[in-house]
Amino acid sequence: MADPNDEETRALSDDTAPEEAEQSAEPEQKKASKSEASAPQEIRDRNRRIREEAAQKRKGKRESQQRRTAPARNLETSEIVDDALARGTHVAGNFLKRHFATVQWIVLAAVVGGIGYQIYSYRHRLNAATATDQLSKGLLAENARIGEGQAATDRYTGLGDPRPAFSSEAARLKAADEAYGKSEALGGPLAVFAALGKAGVLFDQAKYKEAQSEYEKVKQSAIAAKDRDLRGRAIEGVGLSLEAQKQVDPALTAFRELANTDIPGFNSLGEYHQARLLIAKGDREQATKLLKKAYERVTNAGEKDKDKKAAAAPASPRFLEHQIRALLATVDPSAVPKPESQLSQSEQLRRLQQQLQSAGNGKMDPKQLEELLSKLGASKSGSAPEAPSEEAPPAEAPTPAGSAP
Repeated sequence: MADPNDEETRALSDDTAPEEAEQSAEPEQKKASKSEASAPQEIRDRNRRIREEAAQKRKGKRESQQRRTAPARNLETSEIVDDALARGTHVAGNFLKRHFATVQWIVLAAVVGGIGYQIYSYRHRLNAATATDQLSKGLLAENARIGEGQAATDRYTGLGDPRPAFSSEAARLKAADEAYGKSEALGGPLAVFAALGKAGVLFDQAKYKEAQSEYEKVKQSAIAAKDRDLRGRAIEGVGLSLEAQKQVDPALTAFRELANTDIPGFNSLGEYHQARLLIAKGDREQATKLLKKAYERVTNAGEKDKDKKAAAAPASPRFLEHQIRALLATVDPSAVPKPESQLSQSEQLRRLQQQLQSAGNGKMDPKQLEELLSKLGASKSGSAPEAPSEEAPPAEAPTPAGSAP
């Protein structure tokens, strides 16, 4: 065995070391070159494998979609229905599983909302029924009779008076006021009509300031803006309340507003109220103009105007016509035309002839003809009633329209 310390041995090892290093380096270089040559091939193989896997996934999705959407073939109708129900149930079940919390809150909100609506609807109906009941009690009390005991029966019909009875006028008005107040306090659409009735009762109790406040409330309500009759009664009530408080000029303003409305019947009523106050102030000339204008309106012979007047007049058209005629007779008797019963026989015959000619083709309403003939017969058989005296007292103001809604 060579001695490592020997100089010859060290020299020989030094000579053979480079050769061994060169021999060991050659395989490593070959391996490196082979690895460099195989790297692109591995990359291509990996990419091909990835593409194949992606293609398989897409193919699986398409086949799954086709299976879901493809129509069932070679199946009976019941089997098709069962299959559709099964698939629909499966989809619905999956949806509920994924969104169970959301669906749960939606169902809870629907249940709570339904219960709340039922409670609100019940309370609303209960309030409406109570308000209607109180309003009916107010109407019954306002139109009740005064007296004790049971009313006597009518000797012709055998019927008694079913209205409730109160011991005094004050008790009757108090009961009506309380009932109207309870109905108004409940609110709702009936509150406006209850306020109108309450205003009339307060006026009858001589509480004119409170009555004016109630009439103003009715006048400014949304229902009065649509209901012309309600608005007209409220305006008249405001004017009468102001007049009762000795506020003549504000009352004239209210009645002027009533006369300038487009409400048939109420405009003539407003002119009549203005004339009353103007006569009290000494302005008889202006009062005469207003009364003539109002009288011309209420006695208009046109059928269209008659229909309007009958449909929307605040009181009986004949009553308002009588009031205007009586007041006009006190300021200008010559402006009041004679009634039919005071016309001469020749004048009545002339008018009858004109009406027959205007009827056309000899046709005339049998009732109208019978009425004219009865008037003509009455003028022959009896004397005509006397005309209103020039010194007749002025007609009194009518009861406030709001006292009976």
